[in-house]
Amino acid sequence: MKKKTSRILTLTLFFLICVGIGALFGLYVAKHMKEMGAIGILLLIACVFLSFILAIQLHEIGHFLFGKLSGYRLLMLKFGPLCYKYENGKYKFTFEKAVGYAGLCMMVPPEGELRDSRHILYYAGGVTTNILTGAIAILLACLFPAWHPLLTMALWIFGLVSIILGATNLWPRIEQNNPTDGKIIFSILRKEELAKDMTFLNRVMQQMVVGMRPGDIALLNQPLEEENDPNQFFIYRIIYHLFNALDRGDLEKVTHCCRLMEKHIDTIPSAVDIPMKMEFLCVYCLLGETDKAQAFYDQVKQRLEKENDMSGHRIKAYVAYYLHEDKEEAAACCEKALSVADSFPMKGQTIMEKELVNSLLAAIYQSR
Repeated sequence: MKKKTSRILTLTLFFLICVGIGALFGLYVAKHMKEMGAIGILLLIACVFLSFILAIQLHEIGHFLFGKLSGYRLLMLKFGPLCYKYENGKYKFTFEKAVGYAGLCMMVPPEGELRDSRHILYYAGGVTTNILTGAIAILLACLFPAWHPLLTMALWIFGLVSIILGATNLWPRIEQNNPTDGKIIFSILRKEELAKDMTFLNRVMQQMVVGMRPGDIALLNQPLEEENDPNQFFIYRIIYHLFNALDRGDLEKVTHCCRLMEKHIDTIPSAVDIPMKMEFLCVYCLLGETDKAQAFYDQVKQRLEKENDMSGHRIKAYVAYYLHEDKEEAAACCEKALSVADSFPMKGQTIMEKELVNSLLAAIYQSR
């Protein structure tokens, strides 16, 4: 009910904003029709769409810049289908389908004490950048009114769009299973469950980055209990507990994680929907549940083919061995995974990945 109400409020607000901008746009165009001409009006319409795109990309750049100030390390920066990510020891550009989001910034928290101020600074980066750039654009339009009406209106459009985008991201709510920046910031300030889960995950990631394998992380050795009202970060807890179980060879816990994931699959944030489903594809292969594995494979096949880091090759190897029964292809994928192992950003996860790959290689050689 809360999600439905939030969705209705979001759509209503968006509609009112569009009506407001449209009214201002119409009044301005009517006043300067002769100066701008038909081409100028078409350019202004194009400016509205370009302003949304630019504001979204500036939002993600803001997260990146403020994240760097907070000591975070970049893993991925996406502008629509264009992706700049860390893979196999270096940053590279790729094209990936964007589902449910127009921009994305993924960073790893710094080593040392996890202060709330660092997280707030990182999550406030996008909103702050939007409001600042929007305010500068409107200020320029006001300071230099003698500029060409087309340029003045373009500055006003971008300024309003950017400020509105920042304000809507500051509004605490859940949108497409993704908590807004404001939702996370206020959760941290209020010490809510969402912030506690986020802190838990940051601590786990921090330990894995410095080289602690999932099976040795004390936080993950505790039982994974289902929350009464699981938030969007709960699915992340499941995936890291799954890594812990795989690393320790605890198939009972692996199965438990899979069942929880099935129950809460609708809470997976859109930005990580495919990567998480890839992991469960691999696990269902391991458990011998080929029907479920095939169902996940059909959903992630296109994206999986483009994954060339250690984790991607490991999942391809499991698919080749368990689903396609192609031992030669599985062995080749294992070798590729091991060849790029030292470039994997999560050093602790690398240890687990190597053991999973070597175990599969041993099974392949024994069955020949």
